[in-house]
Amino acid sequence: MLKTFGLGLIFAAIAAAGSVETVRFDDIATPQAWQDQTNAWGHLGLNYAGFDWYDWEVMNGDAFAALYADPNPIPSSPNFAYPGFAVGAPWVISNAPFRFQGVQLSGWPDISPAALWIAINGYLYEELVGSVVVNLTYTGWTTAGGIDSPVTGLQFETAGNYFRMDNLELEILTPEPATLGLCGLALAGLAAFRKIRGKSRGVRLAAGAQRRASQ
Repeated sequence: MLKTFGLGLIFAAIAAAGSVETVRFDDIATPQAWQDQTNAWGHLGLNYAGFDWYDWEVMNGDAFAALYADPNPIPSSPNFAYPGFAVGAPWVISNAPFRFQGVQLSGWPDISPAALWIAINGYLYEELVGSVVVNLTYTGWTTAGGIDSPVTGLQFETAGNYFRMDNLELEILTPEPATLGLCGLALAGLAAFRKIRGKSRGVRLAAGAQRRASQ
C-alpha cells in the first residue's frame, strides 16, 4: 500500500498542469531549393522550441503549393514540418515530461511512399503510455487529439514516409513547489518501504535458519 501511494504521488508531481506551447515552425529558414522552387525547404535543428527533433525537415507552404498544385492553405503560414528523407519514424523528445495536446496533419500528394495513416506513440522514458492513430488525406488537414498521460517522447510511426505536420500543441508540465514536496515525501516513503521490506526479509531468513539448525 505504501509503495502504491508513493508511486501515485510521483505521478501526480510530473502530471501537474503547465503552459501550452503551439509549435508552428514558421520562424525556421528554408534556404534549400527543390526542383524549380528556390527557398523551398530547410533543416529542423536538433533543438527547437525546447524539444529535441530527430529526422525532421521544414518546407515553405508557397513552394509546396507551386510544386504540387495544392490549393489548400497550410494551417499556419509559411512553414510546415515533414519527415526527413529515408527515415522510418521521426521523434520529438524532451528531458522533462510534457503532455501532447494535439496536432494538425496532412498527406503528401503525388509522391511515393506517402503515409496514409500515422500512429503517434507517447513514451514516458522507455514505457509506452498512449497512442493515437490518425487517417490522412492529402486534400486537407486533419486535427488529431492528444494523449492524456505525461510523456517524454513522441514517435510518429507510419506505413509510408511522407506526411505534413503543423500546429503541434505540447503542454510544458511545471510542478508547483508544494507538489515537488509531496514527490520528495513519496520518495522518502518508498525508501522506507524498501528498508522495512529488507528488514522483514532478513528476520524471516534468520528465523528459518534457526529452525533448520534446531532440527
